[in-house]
Amino acid sequence: MMKITKQRISRAIWTFKQPLTKQPSIAGSPVSDLFLWRCNRDWETFFELIDISAMFGARQPVPNVAKIMFFDAAGIMLRIKEIELIPNQRKTLKISDFLSENDGEVGTFCVFHMVTPDVISHLGSFLAERGYVSYQYRDAPLRSYVHGNLDAVSLNGSRLEMLGGCSWLKRRYALQYQFIPNNDYELAIANPTDKKQHIKLTLFDMDNKQVFVDDAHIAPGGVHLTAFDKLQSSPTLLSVESKMIMARPSIFKIKNDVLDVFHG
Repeated sequence: MMKITKQRISRAIWTFKQPLTKQPSIAGSPVSDLFLWRCNRDWETFFELIDISAMFGARQPVPNVAKIMFFDAAGIMLRIKEIELIPNQRKTLKISDFLSENDGEVGTFCVFHMVTPDVISHLGSFLAERGYVSYQYRDAPLRSYVHGNLDAVSLNGSRLEMLGGCSWLKRRYALQYQFIPNNDYELAIANPTDKKQHIKLTLFDMDNKQVFVDDAHIAPGGVHLTAFDKLQSSPTLLSVESKMIMARPSIFKIKNDVLDVFHG
């Protein structure tokens, strides 16, 4: 009995009131991932927008729109755009069309669908946008796609609610990926929580020796981008230390101007 009690206490330290994502406080609030945008002379970002509610056969007495909110790397809102949705059609949005040169080169954005189908509401659930973002590097003929990561933000009227879970203690997220020599890598970590987060990125070689360390503070809704260009002469592994429940980065792998993007 004592052993079971100790196990429960030990588990509770890491799980009690520490969900991966929180439920929006207002029923029916639309939910979005916290997507990453990159825009400069080398990078372009695209988003595949579809009318999700129409896929449930929802009748729409008024035009349905998606409300897109753009933020800079510090999580400061830049602007809001509304895009009218057409059922059963996809729109590819070029993100730079909604940004200016003064907005920086990296940031985040959310996509909220303003009509929730009755079948979703009756279940007490939420309509969430966790679709696909694609990135184009330089003049590459093909783009690289990556899907949404988690339910990160809800829109409660005019107020944003960050849904990412926080831990009481620091956690270490070990990427299930081995970084290969002679490739360029860039990593982006967004903060979906309502608290400023301190993160520590550490690369280890196969002998568990540190070969790269990066510390950063990320504001709610913000993002941190770091790069290591052919630093490793042998395969390496990465760990991310923070109080986020899952500090899962987006990884940009570049070799000879060929891009691959994925979650770690």
